[in-house]
Amino acid sequence: MNTYTGYMPKQPTNKWRKMQPIYRYFGGEDNNLDYSEDAAREMFLYETTGKGNLKATMFSTKALNGYAVGKHWMDVMIKMWLQDIRQGVLFIDELYKEHLEWHWWLDRVIRKPLQRKT
Repeated sequence: MNTYTGYMPKQPTNKWRKMQPIYRYFGGEDNNLDYSEDAAREMFLYETTGKGNLKATMFSTKALNGYAVGKHWMDVMIKMWLQDIRQGVLFIDELYKEHLEWHWWLDRVIRKPLQRKT
C-alpha cells in the first residue's frame, strides 16, 4: 500500500514480480501447485494486506498456491543456510555460484543478516 495515498494496487508490483521466480523455485514443480496469475494476485494480496484465504487452502483438496508454498520453503532454507554458514558447513560462495541471477536477493537475505550478527 502506498503510505501517502492509501492506494493498494490490484496487481502485483514490479518489486513483488522480482520475487515471483524465487518463490516458484522454492515451491518446486508439482501438479498440485497453482502458479497462475490468480495465485500470484492472491499471494500478493496476502503479503501486502494479510487478507485472503491462503491459510485455508493449505488444508483444502484444491490446488495449493505455489507461491505461498515456495515462500514457506524459501524461509526454511534461508534459516538453514544461515545456520550452516555460521557452523562452517556451507560457504556463501556456494550459494552465489548456484543462484547466479539472484545475487541481489542473496545479499539481502544472507549477507546482511550475517553482518548484523557479527
